[in-house]
Amino acid sequence: GRPYAPLANVIGKWVSVFPWRAGHHLAPHEVTVERARTLGIALGDLHRIGLELPAAWRRGSIYDHDHLLSRFARFEDHVDPALARAIELLGEELALATDAMALRRRATQGIIHGDLFRDNVLWEDGQVTAVLDFEQASGGSLVYDLAVCINDWCWTNEPRLELASALIAGYQTVRPLTVHDRTALPIEVRVAAARFTITRITDVYLARLTNPEKDFRAFLARVEAWRGGALGQLSVTL
Repeated sequence: GRPYAPLANVIGKWVSVFPWRAGHHLAPHEVTVERARTLGIALGDLHRIGLELPAAWRRGSIYDHDHLLSRFARFEDHVDPALARAIELLGEELALATDAMALRRRATQGIIHGDLFRDNVLWEDGQVTAVLDFEQASGGSLVYDLAVCINDWCWTNEPRLELASALIAGYQTVRPLTVHDRTALPIEVRVAAARFTITRITDVYLARLTNPEKDFRAFLARVEAWRGGALGQLSVTL
């Protein structure tokens, strides 16, 4: 009855096997209001199903708050001018996340995907055909998944609040947000932006890898945007 089986090899890792699904990834300009709503419905379904599974399946996240603090500590004392602004803002964002921990924990907890970017969803004829890459799936706040989607799907050089509103509306047709969810979501939007800035600094910039798609500055721009009026405008949609 468990949806995985041990591999007969020396590594001894678990594997899940799924049927091949047709579909393609959406480019940023292809994310429309209707597609954002469809994504919200799919994410709501994913969370609804997860809530029906045993709580024992909710493993700890490999990117939890303590882990992010540890990663930030790797570079917070760097004198690299390219990191100066990031260090300043990320220190403040992590402090906010720490102070808001009680509010964040009151939001609905369940199994989350943790990394639901555009390249982890397949589409065909305007419908979601598959959700991919559950490597980071774990227990956590369900609205964190929404926050990740808002940061990736609802952004083209600036927040696309009409897409965020459609995403949340679609989600709520399956799982209405609680009062605590609504309080936590704007916080998690900032946390998600900080999280992906931090990991891009540690895994790409400090590692001296050339990967324009993983430039930390793209997510640092999100951190800055959510510190401004955009977060208040998003909160109004809730």
